[in-house]
Amino acid sequence: MLCPVFERFTEQARQVVVLAQVYARELKQGHIGAEHLLLALLADGDEIPAQVLASFGVDQGTVRVRLIEAVGLGEQPSGPPGQQIPFTPRAKKALELALREALALGHNDIRTGHLLLGLVRDEEGLGVSLLLGLDVELQALRDRVRERLGPPSAGEGVRVPGGMRGSSEASVSGNVTSVGSEDPLCPSCSQPLSETLRVKTIDAVLEGQGSSQSVEVTYCGACGSALSAGRQRQTPGLLRVPDPRDPQSVEGRFQERCRELIDQIQTAGFTPGGWIGLITRHGAVGAARELLSTGQILPVTRWLLEQGQPELTMEREITRQEWATIFDDAERAEAERRLERAAEDD
Repeated sequence: MLCPVFERFTEQARQVVVLAQVYARELKQGHIGAEHLLLALLADGDEIPAQVLASFGVDQGTVRVRLIEAVGLGEQPSGPPGQQIPFTPRAKKALELALREALALGHNDIRTGHLLLGLVRDEEGLGVSLLLGLDVELQALRDRVRERLGPPSAGEGVRVPGGMRGSSEASVSGNVTSVGSEDPLCPSCSQPLSETLRVKTIDAVLEGQGSSQSVEVTYCGACGSALSAGRQRQTPGLLRVPDPRDPQSVEGRFQERCRELIDQIQTAGFTPGGWIGLITRHGAVGAARELLSTGQILPVTRWLLEQGQPELTMEREITRQEWATIFDDAERAEAERRLERAAEDD
């Protein structure tokens, strides 16, 4: 019998869990912590967490910078893309508390808003520490999220195995959650999904359109049964750079160029969430200038150097003559120095 809490996650909530692993890997950290869940919750501006946190002046780029300032980057890659990264106890607790929040509100599913409520209930976690450092008042945050989530619809109410309405006992194992002591099982082969759950991106032809679309499929690695699928544009593999305010201006063309670079990088297998977050906040030119002024080298720059593709780095792009009207000689020289320094660090 399949009875995991993970099945109650909305598609957006599932993507938060997947994206948290992407950020942990990008930061070269061998665990998924509450801080990575927070970054993932801030990734989708159409969801309640990002919108509510924005009302407190919090965005992903700022949180990411504060996180790096607090703990730094890991020294070693956190394993190959297919390798699972474990949750920390606090991240597990945040997911468990998300279930309790859903139950308390009488909701049948677990949404991204419930994940944020679960995260902020553990006030000793790093995720909450980052929010407190940005002057977020936690009770006000909770109130706004609960207001946005709204009351349960008619007939709604969480039921768990054994007929107990509103039971909040849950645990997290691997990259999925389960009720009580049972692991969620694959409905086809009954293998525990904590050991066999896999995610793969495939190209699918859109019916009636003749064009293809990258689709991310969650499946059981033991028997191959697909459990869910969604277009990749909604997944961490295709985080979107916002449109420039004036596409015809030099600044707008630079942002379009950054979008092209970031799309190529994501296609190659790396999600530069920090770069995207800064562009979302400051625009591409503003993001570049902030990085140059702080001396911060993005993880994606080091990754591209490891892959032998320095031409895709933001630093190399800044040095191109095409952008000489927006970046002066000193900024372009600094970009070149940073690229050399990153190569030496590797």
